[in-house]
Amino acid sequence: MVVVGSIEEWIENAEPVAYGMLALKPYEFEDLQIREFNAMVQGYLQRKRNNDVAQAYFTYWQLRPHLGKDTTLTPADILAPLYPDVKPDPEEDRAELLRAFGM
Repeated sequence: MVVVGSIEEWIENAEPVAYGMLALKPYEFEDLQIREFNAMVQGYLQRKRNNDVAQAYFTYWQLRPHLGKDTTLTPADILAPLYPDVKPDPEEDRAELLRAFGM
């Protein structure tokens, strides 16, 4: 998240996203409210994540016949480098569980 001090700074930071990631035309970008622009960015990021999840799933099934019976690989393992929140750290989970039970 970038903190900006003026609308000019916001536009300077938002234009590459608008014209690149969202593929908006200048007149489309100019017609948007900031809230609408932010909603479009969030929607794009959600669609991208959904696509990445599907690709990780299909990649897993393409690899599965070659991995052997003892593998512990999951689609989440494939997705983890892109989205670290997908595969939680086991040490953090253990610490949180111990905290929950007052240990």
